[in-house]
Amino acid sequence: MSYWNNLKKSVIPPVVFLVSAFWICACDDHRINQGKPQIEVSPETVNFKTLNIGDQDLQVLTIKNIGNAALQIESVSLTGDPVFRLEKWDADDFSDISFPDGVPQPGGLNSSLRELTISFSPDVNGEYSASVVIVSNDEDDETVTVPLVGICSI
Repeated sequence: MSYWNNLKKSVIPPVVFLVSAFWICACDDHRINQGKPQIEVSPETVNFKTLNIGDQDLQVLTIKNIGNAALQIESVSLTGDPVFRLEKWDADDFSDISFPDGVPQPGGLNSSLRELTISFSPDVNGEYSASVVIVSNDEDDETVTVPLVGICSI
């Protein structure tokens, strides 16, 4: 009987402690076992070609989810000079898109990226700028702002 009492004193308290510690950690913070979405946008600045009046240049902004949970794009907007325009969200006309839009985590069957096509169509000589503003559920980068730059020289 003394062997069993000694065993209970030496083994059971650490086991109970470990189980209790695991239960407290697992229940205390619900985010421990959940993934997080993470947005990555490239390029960081969109530089359009130098154009003549009446010409148009299209550039693509790539929005990736590099996290381990679904990324929810809440809104995409354009601020600045009206010579820039949001044209396509993947293959769809941007004007036909309703937000929020989900971007799956990498490694699944669905693509973990979206492509935003932006046009630059100046009608007067000068330097132009605007910004694309993307709001998502990424806790670290909830709002991402991407500068757009274009020049019309002739």
